[in-house]
Amino acid sequence: MTNTQGREVRPFKDFMLDIRYGTSQPPTFNELGEFKFIRATNIKAGRITENGMLRISADEAAKIEKCRLNGNEIIIVRSGANTGDTCVVTDEYRDQYAGYDIIVTLNLEIANPVFFNELMNTHYMQAIIKPLTVRAAQPHINSEQVQNLPMLVVPLQEQEQFATFVRQSDKSKLLISRLKEFILMGYRGHGKM
Repeated sequence: MTNTQGREVRPFKDFMLDIRYGTSQPPTFNELGEFKFIRATNIKAGRITENGMLRISADEAAKIEKCRLNGNEIIIVRSGANTGDTCVVTDEYRDQYAGYDIIVTLNLEIANPVFFNELMNTHYMQAIIKPLTVRAAQPHINSEQVQNLPMLVVPLQEQEQFATFVRQSDKSKLLISRLKEFILMGYRGHGKM
């Protein structure tokens, strides 16, 4: 919860190129739509989840072009029960669309999105972010609050090393999950469950 290394702290806006809100009007959803529409319910534990993912057509996507994702943005849930939850837009979600939340584009010359996403999911940042969201009947955070979040200043090389570790850890978790599924399928196939 403390900055034990005594690193410099600067507002999040110092690392950003852009911050914008997603759409305020819900599009018409179409289960055969060409594009995924990432909502707050698709952001869990710092990652995007496909559970309950909705889709939109190209016509609907054209109406919300400002919500199109280029990859490497951070999406921050701006209201509701999941306020303050974050994720990085991975290559898999490039050219898809963000829903109603805050979309942050970082300056990649000084900021690694994986590093900052993980930083915002630490106990330290949750202790800072969550209290900001309880000032109204429904939890909410706005772009000004996000821009003023205190962020540790870490050299890009260290951020990159940390991001590589996170990616390797995610791959290991995925492999373990698939191995468990394989083992369970084997047991079921042999009538042992």
